[in-house]
Amino acid sequence: MPPSLLRAAMLACASGLALAPADGMARDLWSVSLYGGPTTDTITTQIASGHLHIIGGMAGIAVNRKLADLGHGFSLAVEGQGTQYFTHDSYQTISLGLGVSYNDFPWRAPTTLAVYVGPSYAFDPPPLNGKQHPLLNYVSAEFAIRVPHTENVDAVLRMFHRSGAWGLYARNVDQGTMVGAGLRYRF
Repeated sequence: MPPSLLRAAMLACASGLALAPADGMARDLWSVSLYGGPTTDTITTQIASGHLHIIGGMAGIAVNRKLADLGHGFSLAVEGQGTQYFTHDSYQTISLGLGVSYNDFPWRAPTTLAVYVGPSYAFDPPPLNGKQHPLLNYVSAEFAIRVPHTENVDAVLRMFHRSGAWGLYARNVDQGTMVGAGLRYRF
């Protein structure tokens, strides 16, 4: 693992650990996801319609913690993550976001759908529109379902996107999107 990715992963984990419960007895408040997949510079609406221009790959680690039960299967959660981009451009990001998860699906296998949003910092990102934009917004979505015959392991589909958030961080900047898969461990 490259040292810069290790630093990013450690920062993401430390961000989550700062929010640890005092009693240490809560179960399934935490999860760690390892994931990866192809990256694209195609805008999200085109990806949904099946058009995808692959420009490289990305691997990431996300540490999530439930903060509060909102009722009816919804929870408030925080996420810290580190990523490593490969191939077309090679750089790392760290992100810290707030999100909502839902886990009250009608089938028996434990399933979670979560969406997170927050700031994301890139170390030496490629220039966009002639300028580097290290600080951008990120959006991350995860669909997780328990792997059969396991207690705490889930298969995940994950999306990670960095952009200027319609001018909030930068105008007309779309760093790209990763759509991939991985594993999540709940504890």
